[in-house]
Amino acid sequence: MGLRGAAQKPRALRVLEGNQSKRPLNSNEPKPKSGKVTCPRFLSPSAKDEWRRISPELSRLGLLTQVDRSALAIYASAWGDYVTACSHIEDERVYK
Repeated sequence: MGLRGAAQKPRALRVLEGNQSKRPLNSNEPKPKSGKVTCPRFLSPSAKDEWRRISPELSRLGLLTQVDRSALAIYASAWGDYVTACSHIEDERVYK
């Protein structure tokens, strides 16, 4: 038989909303390490530019941890691919 009821909200969300249920907050909730998250070397130059643009702000807001490194790398890589594709499309328009 499966679990009953809705899944519990994360502690931070309950604190933001004012802990309406008045139940004790989980003090043992896992918290990933924050701090400087390094840019992967394999990213293209435009992907690295996007990484450098967005990672300081995400870190400042407390939204970037070591756990998020691969997700941000995938996003930055997709952005780099997009920039490259747009460049190729623009080059094709100029030559026709």
